[in-house]
Amino acid sequence: MHLTQAGPGEWRVPDHNPFGIFIRTPDVEAIAARVDDLIIRPGGVLRHREWGMYEVGIAGPDNLLVRVGWPSRLIAR
Repeated sequence: MHLTQAGPGEWRVPDHNPFGIFIRTPDVEAIAARVDDLIIRPGGVLRHREWGMYEVGIAGPDNLLVRVGWPSRLIAR
């Protein structure tokens, strides 16, 4: 998990959160299927990313970016 110190007032803006969380799990496909209505489209759909992760982008509480993924090299193809 990556943590960042919020600046003055940043976390108090309704429906806006400038931060995000990344969850690494081999169950990325199952999670993406369960939260399909929260997937950020078109850019957040489940796919292999150029930085080597198989991941999905989800709109979490207060628009917090939640990325769920697993290294592409570890995904059985």
